[in-house]
Amino acid sequence: MMSPDQKARLGVTEEEPWVLHTVLLVEPDEPLQASIRDGLASAGYEVVTLPSGQAALEAAAARRGQMLILDKHCGEPHWIEVLTLLKTEAWARENVPVAVLVDPDNQRDVFLAWGAGAVICLTRPPAVDELVGLVRRLERLWPEELRPEPWASE
Repeated sequence: MMSPDQKARLGVTEEEPWVLHTVLLVEPDEPLQASIRDGLASAGYEVVTLPSGQAALEAAAARRGQMLILDKHCGEPHWIEVLTLLKTEAWARENVPVAVLVDPDNQRDVFLAWGAGAVICLTRPPAVDELVGLVRRLERLWPEELRPEPWASE
């Protein structure tokens, strides 16, 4: 949770429970994008497809109750930069969990994703039913068990 000083700086007046409403999806491969979008939509999630990492950053700042699924081939800015920017911003770090899709057999990218703050990391193309299951689990666990600890107030 945010400290009172962080809440004041960000204009947050009350702490509402985190509930997943929207999945932001940045996936440049159109058939894979459609498969993921359709799988999540059939599970009851609103899915917003985005064209780039920059669009993801803008959308992540727009409202609460969303998570981001980011393909490592997301375009500018680089996927690690997107994760780092989200992780360093207090509100986003606590309210926008991120899943990253990386290339198969690329352990370096898996470690980079975890280190940069991803909470789910799957190789692409992911099994859609596995991804939906992980999103459902994240939805249950994020509010209390997976949410990162707040940084100490300045």
